[in-house]
Amino acid sequence: MKEVVGTLGFIALCHSVIVEPSGGLSASSPDELALVEGVKELGFKFVSRDKDDNIEIEVLGKKKIYKVLHFIEFNSDRKRMSVIIADPNNEVTLLCKGADSIIESLLTKEAQTSEKLVETKAAIERWAATGLRTLMLASKTIDQSYYLDWDERLE
Repeated sequence: MKEVVGTLGFIALCHSVIVEPSGGLSASSPDELALVEGVKELGFKFVSRDKDDNIEIEVLGKKKIYKVLHFIEFNSDRKRMSVIIADPNNEVTLLCKGADSIIESLLTKEAQTSEKLVETKAAIERWAATGLRTLMLASKTIDQSYYLDWDERLE
């Protein structure tokens, strides 16, 4: 995940958008489609999702392929969606996006008291006050052995 730095790469990977046979994009929500199309304009293009659960993206013109290990859809109970991916170096990362109150409650104690979170919450409040829809993003690198144990228990 180190190759895809920041919010734009995150959004290019953490979604349920599919490529239609016509080449257009389709999504379960207009918000997801708008996010994916928006980051494309900034150089982070979602290219495809194949039958083996690989996602191909272009990062500033360079092709990158990530393996989707798990996709956990958004629902009204969780108020978030998550994807666990493996990068080309087999580094496993959890990407999660959703309602700010939910994501904030899942952060580590250290992150919950960070200056960065204070700044982020202030920005979210400003944007929400103007009528914009907001969401929060979070990620965590997962140790390979921890992931394998979790995956086995999930199955």
